Amino acid sequence: MPLIGVLLYALVWALAACFPLTDSDIWWHLASGRDMLLQGHWLRQDPFTYSAAGASWINVHWLYQLVLYDVNNWGGSGALVALHSLAWGVTAWVWVRTEPKANFGWLWLLLPMVLSAHFLFLARPLVFTLLLLGLQRLLVVKYHRGGRLWLGLGLCQVVLANIQGLFLLGPILFVLFGLRDRQSLKILWAKALYLLVVSGLNPAGPYLWIYPLRLLRRLLPGNSFASNVSENVSPMHALVGGAWNGAATLWQALGLLVCTGLGLWIFWREPKSRSMLWVWGPLLTLAWLAERNIPLCYAICLPWIACYMPTPSWHAWSRWIGGVILFACLVGQGQWWFARPDAVAPFRFPQGASLFIARHAGLSEDPSRVFAEIRQSGYLTWRLYPIVQTYVDGRLILRDEAFFNRYLQYPTHPQEFFADLDRDSVEWVVLPVAYPPGWDQLAPHIQRNPCWQLVFLDECSWVYVRKNSSRAALEIEKISVQDSIREAFQARSTAWPFYMKREGEYWLGRAMFL
Repeated sequence: MPLIGVLLYALVWALAACFPLTDSDIWWHLASGRDMLLQGHWLRQDPFTYSAAGASWINVHWLYQLVLYDVNNWGGSGALVALHSLAWGVTAWVWVRTEPKANFGWLWLLLPMVLSAHFLFLARPLVFTLLLLGLQRLLVVKYHRGGRLWLGLGLCQVVLANIQGLFLLGPILFVLFGLRDRQSLKILWAKALYLLVVSGLNPAGPYLWIYPLRLLRRLLPGNSFASNVSENVSPMHALVGGAWNGAATLWQALGLLVCTGLGLWIFWREPKSRSMLWVWGPLLTLAWLAERNIPLCYAICLPWIACYMPTPSWHAWSRWIGGVILFACLVGQGQWWFARPDAVAPFRFPQGASLFIARHAGLSEDPSRVFAEIRQSGYLTWRLYPIVQTYVDGRLILRDEAFFNRYLQYPTHPQEFFADLDRDSVEWVVLPVAYPPGWDQLAPHIQRNPCWQLVFLDECSWVYVRKNSSRAALEIEKISVQDSIREAFQARSTAWPFYMKREGEYWLGRAMFL
């Protein structure tokens, strides 16, 4: 495959991942990196949430968090977007290099599947896991045996085990690819055992091996985490009109369906390709179990599919087709940066609420307790810890299913919500206005509750404070809330003029509510 084809393929992957930060996990990752540097040691207990205060925490992402924090200090949120965008491009380049017979023309035709799932190319440690797995595979392709192979595999595996809990994919993929290549089972198992052993070179030691099994258990159908955490939901839900059905999830599911169909067609048509079933089958199973695994499947499987597709009659036009796709990708992703050059996605994170609470939360030895929705809690932790502690964040591995089920019932069971606020002596409540949907159902109940007062509202969040809170330095009337609406509306009109008609009606409705 020509070098220019590999580079352009990788460029499309990089552009597909080049959009503002939308994933909420990045904030508690940043907070963890900061806290580790301040404390001078690895975090072994949860410091950020009061519902799991002191709970044992196997922080498998510690190395990723330290790098993330340093990059953010150097270049801010824009540098974080650039880092992950570049990492996705390099990852695609590495995996294509592991399949040198990949057909250039077909790679371009498969790129629409990548673009259909590009919102899954998030700023998460998954991309670096994929990159290290690709480097391991590339080492096997280049060095079939010898000390360089063993050293390279070991170094990649040690880093892998210290950035994400998917480190078991290292030995698993090594064995699966070895079975595909008909390597000696004795050598395969010896190297797989070697990779497992070196994975123990991390602060958690052998306890780390339990972590991936707990993650996999939560992806299996039949539990609340698989049914109610969007990235854990099966793409099949979009095809059958499930709760998470929408344009983005539907296109992701259709792209995965095409990938499945092409793989089955290749297996039926090319007997030589059937050994790839060892790798393709487990990866496709993971992708159909949860949306978050679709990028994992595409990065590894698309170059393989391009190896076995017949050379098209329009092969001479493949560069032109690639140019059109590249141009479409530039236009599609460019809309983010031309509309508003901000590396943090608007209306997702409580930026105004965090500034307001920082100004008015009283200082004391014990942090104020804030109830906030999962996606917004991570940002509040990043901006406000140790002034405040939140109720829950994206580290759901620290919670059991009973806890998560009770949390999910809060919007429709306000009596349980208020009972838990009183039990935990919560002083602040931050609720999302529009995203994620459903939480605005609690707003009228809090508004009627004599113990709580609405003190701030912008396009992202409602902020309530307990009236008898001794640590909230507040002397705020309703006019202050209306002022916050006016200020946010004026800022919106400057940054997002093409949203003004729809959003103006929205803000008018909120002002009338007050």
